[in-house]
Order: sequence, then C-alpha cells, then structure tokens
Amino acid sequence: MKTQLFLAMLSISFLQTGCFFPNNDAKEASNDAAYSETNTMIPQEYEQQNTMDKSNDDDNQRTNGITYFKNYDPKANMVSSTIPFPSSWKQLTNNREFKFEGPNNLKVSGEFGRNFTYGQYGGNNRPPMSLQQIIQEFFMPTAQQTNRTLLTTYELPRVAQVTQNYRDRLWKYAPSQQTTKAYALEWKDTNGMKYITVINVINDQSQFGSYWGFYGNYLQARSQDFETAKKAFIYGLEHVEYNPQWIAAFNQKEMQRANVSNAAHQQRMAAINARGNAILETGKIYSEISDISHAGYLNRSNINSHGHSKTISGINETITIANHNSGEHYSVPMGNKYYWVGKDGTYFGTDNSLYNPNTDQRMNSNDWTQFEIEQ
Repeated sequence: MKTQLFLAMLSISFLQTGCFFPNNDAKEASNDAAYSETNTMIPQEYEQQNTMDKSNDDDNQRTNGITYFKNYDPKANMVSSTIPFPSSWKQLTNNREFKFEGPNNLKVSGEFGRNFTYGQYGGNNRPPMSLQQIIQEFFMPTAQQTNRTLLTTYELPRVAQVTQNYRDRLWKYAPSQQTTKAYALEWKDTNGMKYITVINVINDQSQFGSYWGFYGNYLQARSQDFETAKKAFIYGLEHVEYNPQWIAAFNQKEMQRANVSNAAHQQRMAAINARGNAILETGKIYSEISDISHAGYLNRSNINSHGHSKTISGINETITIANHNSGEHYSVPMGNKYYWVGKDGTYFGTDNSLYNPNTDQRMNSNDWTQFEIEQ
C-alpha cells in the first residue's frame, strides 16, 4: 500500500516536474533524435538578463530585447516561474498545442511527456529506456508521418542542471536517488522548416519503487531563422527561474496530501485487519461447529476401564478422554488437543484453547463439559 501511495505521489511530482511551463497541459511526444556531444552557444545579445528589474509582479519584465515571461499557476493563484525569451515572441494563453509564437511561423510547443514505474512494483511498469529507444518508439512514428528527418542529437547539461536543481527543491514522499539528463533533438521537414526538441529524462529510485520518464518542448522555425531561434530557445530553458513561494506552496500541499493519504491508508489497514481477525475468528467458530457435526454421539458402551482404553488406543488410533468428577471415560478418535462432551452424549474435538461452547449461543445450551485426555 505504501508503494502505491508513493507511486501516486510520484505521478503528481512528474506532472509538476514538467518544469519549463509548469501550468501547461502535458501532451504526447511529437518530434525526435540520436546522440552526440556538442555545446550550445548562448547568443551575446541575450547575456545581460541578470540586469533586469524583477520588482513588478504584474507584468512580464523586458530588458535588452528579452522578456521574462511569467508562467501562472491558476490553481495556486500565483506565478510559478519565469522564462527569458526574445521580446519579439508572444506568449499564448488559450492554445493547447503552442505556448509561444514569433515572427515567420516560429512556435514553441506546450509540454509533452511520459512516465513509467519499473522493477518489482506494479503500475505503468516499464524498464528505463536509452535515448535511442525513446526516439525510436515515441518520436519516429510522428516524424515519419510528417516527413521529418532527424539531423542530430546532443546533450544539454545546463538544462539538466536547472531541472535537477528544481527537482531537488520539491518535497518527496520518501528519500530517493534522482538523476536528470537533458537532450536536444534537431529535425527538418520537406517544407523548409526545422525543429528542435528538448527533453529531460529523469530516473528516481527509492525503497518504495523506481520511476522514470521524460518530458519536454519543441521549437519550430524557418530554416533561415532556425539557428538564432534555437539558441534563444535553449538559453531560455537554461535560465528558467522558479518562484520560491510557489514551490513552498506546492510542497505544503503535497505534504498535506500525503498525510491525508497516510491517514486513509492506516484506516484502511485497520479495517482490513479487523475484517481479517473477524474472518479468522468466524472461521475458528465454524471449524468447531463443523467438528461437532462430524463427531456425532458417544457410544455409552465405549465406557471402559482406564487401563483397557489405554491399551487399545495405540492400535485403533484412538485416545481416552475422561471426566474425573463423574468417572466417565470414552474412547474417541485422536487428532485434537481438547474435547468437549454434551449432556446428550454429543462430543467434539478442537485445537482452540480459548473456545468454550457454553458461551456460544449457536451450540444450543447443551451443558458442555471439557474432558481431559488420558495419558
């Protein structure tokens, strides 16, 4: 149960870990790539972002050709993050596919992603995949449908570091080992457009379960505009800033959710235990009743002397039970630890030392007497 709760918390965390535009709707992967080592150049015209004035919380900030676009979380009623993109780009508010657009059909998508569990745990179970496997399964089908060709792939360590720093600040249900890697996948199509897909691949492991996934965004631009647009896009992703108050509010909400879930879990477990105990006790009672129905009645002619009964017991696999107050002795099939005899000659055996048929209303008030096993 704790594992299921942990995985539920992870699913929530994954949706929030989609950190570029945290309040946007997640979408399925739609572009793709292969792996090589190159570095991304940051355009000089965007290097002066640290001089901006962030005192105005009402409007996006503009400085030196860059706008610090604010991502707003309507559920928390506050800004979740800011991202620096060129001031010529426009932030879209009611478009489920694209979140930014710019001149000459330049567009930036909303987020897409997938997440999986793996190991011995249930859920959406799937082992971690390499970048090439992710590309082949989740990106290539769309690329083939849209006549896009994969040009190159490369790692983006600064984007990965920003993502990991953000993830480190999120509250966790259980201590976990986390890794984050970020990759760029570049494409072109037959209509003179180029694309860059940036994905974060995350992998978390804890005592309750293992979890991995990927999420990202892509940019499209005309071939002649692509290099400048790509650098601006990557620069923005490398300089996302998160609102500490938003993170604190999110963490508080997740802790409360976990506490409620834990309380509900404990209540469910208590109820399950109570039902289990009741079933166990009921099973014992019905076992006794079943024993009674199969035991039948004592044969009064089986009354024997103690010595004779003991002699024949080993041969017939029987034992002698006795009531020393009345002097009665009976030979009965062995196999139980305790034997009860009713006033009408009914008898039964049981292994339950706590069971007393005289307190069981279903036993018909037969004035049961416990007989001892003769050694």
